[in-house]
Amino acid sequence: MSRAPVPGLRRLRFDASPCNFPRAAVPMLAPVDRRQLSLLRRDGVTLDTTRTQVFLRGRYGLHEAFRRAGLGPGKRLFVPSYHCPTMADPGLRLGADIVLYPLKDDLTVDVQALQRLLQAEPQSGDCLLLTHFFGIAQPVAIIKELQALCAAHQLRLIEDCSHCLALGLSSLPEGIGSHGDFAVSSPYKFIPVPEMGLLWSKHGGTLDASDTPPATGRQGWRQAATLMRGWAAQPGQAPAWKAPNTKSATSAAPAREWEEDCVGISSHYLPSEEGRYRLPISNFILERTPLKLVTERRRENFQRWLSLCKGLPQLQPLHATLPDACVPYMFPVLLDAPSTHFAVLKDAGLPIWRWDDELASPCDTASRYRLGLLHLPCHQGLSESQWQWMERTLHACLNGAGLSHAGAVA
Repeated sequence: MSRAPVPGLRRLRFDASPCNFPRAAVPMLAPVDRRQLSLLRRDGVTLDTTRTQVFLRGRYGLHEAFRRAGLGPGKRLFVPSYHCPTMADPGLRLGADIVLYPLKDDLTVDVQALQRLLQAEPQSGDCLLLTHFFGIAQPVAIIKELQALCAAHQLRLIEDCSHCLALGLSSLPEGIGSHGDFAVSSPYKFIPVPEMGLLWSKHGGTLDASDTPPATGRQGWRQAATLMRGWAAQPGQAPAWKAPNTKSATSAAPAREWEEDCVGISSHYLPSEEGRYRLPISNFILERTPLKLVTERRRENFQRWLSLCKGLPQLQPLHATLPDACVPYMFPVLLDAPSTHFAVLKDAGLPIWRWDDELASPCDTASRYRLGLLHLPCHQGLSESQWQWMERTLHACLNGAGLSHAGAVA
């Protein structure tokens, strides 16, 4: 059954399935590693479920936050122009109008441009989604300006901490998770839990129970199976290195790229998974994951990527330094020639994510970053052999094996 297009919204799509890229040889997220779990000690976080609600993913926590904030038909949700589809999906699910606001090159909010959007059609009852990209907090000065804008225009501020090691009110990074009316995080992006998203309120009080009690159902079995597979595996192993075949990548069937009407939520959002959940396996792992190790390893790996990029002029780090209090989610890096290099890197099995499916906007930053900004892993599970494999493969893909220094196919 076809759905009617959402007025004023177009979706930019990218389909790499014709290329038959291999599976990434190194995991993007931290795997379960029994060597890093303190089974006899609780070095992690125990959630206070009276002040923090638990969901399967942060996207479903956002849905609940928007619902509690009064978002619905006739209301607007202001979303960053550079975004994952699941940042807008909860608003689309609630029938709100999506407005994309511009970002600067460092992914901080363009406050003046946002102010012009708000002044063009003033109304009350809207929501603004503020995102801390890749774990780096939006500057305090910008947050204060946004809070003033929200007060002046009667906006509810929802803080998106899904790229941050924010584990509820008892464990918040500096400058993150306490500014919005509600805040949401995604612990599974940092801790090797099978699934988990969190929601808490600005005031830190008890969250009123939602309409239905937390569910478990098949999620308990699914989580247990995921844990057992990870427990039996041997994380950290790197594949045997072989020189990338750049000719096969450039001669493969091309990826498909197009623009289409937005007809509602993306395929990444499953209404059947909305609502709160009891996740005992995830809680067990969360309580026993040493956060000091997570922080140290991720910071070390981010710095290692910075050093590696100095020898690869085709890669430009989005951030030249790492703030002292930051626990990075990924290493964001701009690829000089994505139309040339992306297929080569993917065909070599390098672990790469990017947000190439997003809602169209006139923002120049979003336009350039959609295909050009790569997300590279810097999680605590990366082993030395995996690092050596990634470094050697990157150099071979970008500096040799049929590619010139400028990145064109020889």
